[in-house]
Amino acid sequence: MVKNVDAMETRLEVLEESTNLSQLLKIANQMADLKLNSSDENQEQNKTLISCPSSYVRNPYSNTCITRVSESKAWEDAKIFCESRGEYLATFETVESAFWLVNLRTTDPDWQQGAEIWLGGRKMNGTWRWDGKSTALADTLYWGTGQPSVFIEECLTTFAGFDYQFNDEECDNIHHFICEKTG
Repeated sequence: MVKNVDAMETRLEVLEESTNLSQLLKIANQMADLKLNSSDENQEQNKTLISCPSSYVRNPYSNTCITRVSESKAWEDAKIFCESRGEYLATFETVESAFWLVNLRTTDPDWQQGAEIWLGGRKMNGTWRWDGKSTALADTLYWGTGQPSVFIEECLTTFAGFDYQFNDEECDNIHHFICEKTG
């Protein structure tokens, strides 16, 4: 199984320079299936998978639960809303997790609503970071073509116009958003 995962990771690395998002999504999903299947035996020993409430979806890469909030708010107000529920604006810190979100938004009609949806990323001191974390958004695979732009847009969305990849946006604009919680 490890050889299969290594082979898939090599294929993903080769395709990273490609602009064919559907190929990348297909390989990322195959990698996810292989990694999840290969770790099934270890899952019980290492940690228990959390179960999410019915209006949430479990992110298999972070073992957290996310929900799309259909209320429209500015980024800071969305952050405050999530925090008032003991949650935070959603973060997708790995390439696999980011592609998982793109796949969710591409294939699930409930997640296709809202052209732009706020995520927990923000440009701080010239660097894109996940809010409350030290993880930078350095990998270009996260971003839609031509993003981040040169405009003063310092908050992060997933945008239908960029095949649900990441987009920088003015923080005062109003969008739906994704809250995330740990188990």
